[in-house]
Amino acid sequence: MKFSTKETLFDELEERVYYSNIYDDCQRWELIKGLESDVDIRKFWDPKYDWRQMEQLRFGLEEGLDISTYADDRLDWQQMEQIRLGLRDGLKQKLNVSKYLDHRLTPTEMQKIRLQLFDLKRNNIEKERSKNKC
Repeated sequence: MKFSTKETLFDELEERVYYSNIYDDCQRWELIKGLESDVDIRKFWDPKYDWRQMEQLRFGLEEGLDISTYADDRLDWQQMEQIRLGLRDGLKQKLNVSKYLDHRLTPTEMQKIRLQLFDLKRNNIEKERSKNKC
């Protein structure tokens, strides 16, 4: 389905959200916040996502990230958050994020790996800068 304007999308949302019982109130609120921030809510309006998962997907869209990396309902919202933060913080190569892109890892394990990767990346940048000094 192609949406030409925000109003058309809002009409579709209204029909889908308010006239059906597929969303709870918190999910509806996330969809409305997505509309207000002008993101494509179709990317997270599947009711299989709970409201916290929808929130993480909306945050990613608002940050200009490719949420397809973590738009997986097997991931809980805290796991999604760790992946989103890694993408946002510059670990955009799927190779790096894939090191903790596993729904079997706990959010704490994901965070530890993400921070290690971030530190490694920062150290590599600092080494490159020090090599290029006059």
